[in-house]
Amino acid sequence: AAAAAAAAPTHWLWRLSPDCSIRLFSRELALQSDHARRFAVTHAVLRHRRRLQLLSCAADILRWHALLFEAFCDGLSREEAANTTNAAAIARLPADRREAAWHALSAFSEAFNRSFNLVERLFECQANPFLYQTVDGPAIDLSASGRASDAVLMGPDVAVTFSLPSAIAGENDAPGLCTVQLLNHLSDAHNETVAQLAASSPADAALQAQVAVPTISYKTPYEIARRCFISFDLDRDLMPMLMAFRTTPRNA
Repeated sequence: AAAAAAAAPTHWLWRLSPDCSIRLFSRELALQSDHARRFAVTHAVLRHRRRLQLLSCAADILRWHALLFEAFCDGLSREEAANTTNAAAIARLPADRREAAWHALSAFSEAFNRSFNLVERLFECQANPFLYQTVDGPAIDLSASGRASDAVLMGPDVAVTFSLPSAIAGENDAPGLCTVQLLNHLSDAHNETVAQLAASSPADAALQAQVAVPTISYKTPYEIARRCFISFDLDRDLMPMLMAFRTTPRNA
């Protein structure tokens, strides 16, 4: 038995692991002729994979918008918004609403800090003044100092001017565009991917009706809003398929 074990092949011990990286898969896909049309859904997922993982952030942003509109139902000026913190906004709500509001602020802050570096431009062709470059890509600094040591992230002590949406484009109104443009980026990625899913079965009218994107806003209940967005996680949804693709024999 010992001799048989010694004679057993051991080459499998040194077998190289297949390269299952997104980078290599994207390169191979791009070599396929007319790949954007033939593999429309895969092309859309790869193109928007960074944003697709952050789509659920939109629901947290909209929920925080709803709380701000409730807290400032009588309106406030630009100067007041610049001098009122998120924590102070919660203090304006009825006492029985504040605990839930703090949870909403925590979720909003996490969502904003995860996703706002997607917004490279706030208006026209001007760079986002609240991002600065690092070796790992754009990073957030709401103070616009451009220094990592002084970087300010979204949180309770940040002025509501960065959270309240404002469609006025201008240098002085840049904070109000932060969540507007962030929601635009997330919704564009979602809508293009849904359109590709519908187009993949053009003959199935029922499918296209099912995937039609409903209109949602800050008035949409939070749990419903979350269910309206694509749920995508790179490690959960894409990497297992790439691993299977690399390890399955081509003649299987």
